[in-house]
Amino acid sequence: MNKISFAVLGLALVSLVAGVALRARDPFDTDNLIAHPGASAEWQGAAARALERVTRGTRYTGKWQINKSPAKGKLTLVLIDSDQLDATKLAPGLDRNCTYTGRNELIICDVALVRKFIAERDLDKTTQSTYDAMGRVLSTKVVPLARHYVVADYQMMLEWILGHELGHILNGDGRAHFSSSRFEDNVKNTSLDQRRELAADAFLARQFDGDSDSDFYFFLVDILNREVDRKACPGRSPVLGCPNTQVGMLIFSPSDYLRYSTSATHPEFVIRMDRLLILADRRHSLGVIGPLARELGDKLLAEGAPRPGPKSQRL
Repeated sequence: MNKISFAVLGLALVSLVAGVALRARDPFDTDNLIAHPGASAEWQGAAARALERVTRGTRYTGKWQINKSPAKGKLTLVLIDSDQLDATKLAPGLDRNCTYTGRNELIICDVALVRKFIAERDLDKTTQSTYDAMGRVLSTKVVPLARHYVVADYQMMLEWILGHELGHILNGDGRAHFSSSRFEDNVKNTSLDQRRELAADAFLARQFDGDSDSDFYFFLVDILNREVDRKACPGRSPVLGCPNTQVGMLIFSPSDYLRYSTSATHPEFVIRMDRLLILADRRHSLGVIGPLARELGDKLLAEGAPRPGPKSQRL
């Protein structure tokens, strides 16, 4: 091999090592995500309002930023939209995910996760009915909700997700995930990860009070309501209600139960939301929400578990 060949090979090796070192320093390609986030100004506004609420009274009050290079002592949120990006070029674990990276007080969040969750539960929709001359309903159809209401739901969902990630940071946890699949997965009761996840969720019970923040808790109740309807009436839009449940918030007929899986690695979000409401009620007295949350807890059964007698075991 001649000198030129050795030189070319040497340059190639230097480039390879430099590339590996660069990836090791920033496996998420943060600078590129900041330069080309894909997330619209509307999303960044919703995230800013969410961060303002979840950081109140913490060391990050007024010390957070969106889509800027991480800075010591500041909470940094890099907001991306994989629906507007080439997801194949994103670092593993970023697509449809919201994650505390475990370093630099940095959270990377894909708004496509929020959009998907909201759309799957028809939280971005409402009903439109036509009536006859006597005021009787002739037909009802599902239609899009006014945009400002949808954006308000996006903000609430970001408060839940970002508050969870901030809980991990404040609790001194390492890297954590909040992806759509993990969010809806389940966990074994003996799992240390579950205790860590529930502790991160519990931060929100301390952070949001029962008065000025009641909108957040009613948002969670709305999600749980829709899950009740989705599980009781599969294939039917939850905005239409479900004839298999009684009318009202989280109200079941005596024979109805929601079942959850005990396998996999994360607690099912229904359980986590319900526990958050119960914790918040103990701390802030949420009025009607507390009894509703405990009622749902009474109606949660593990898959395959026998139906309890009149006195059900509370989860």
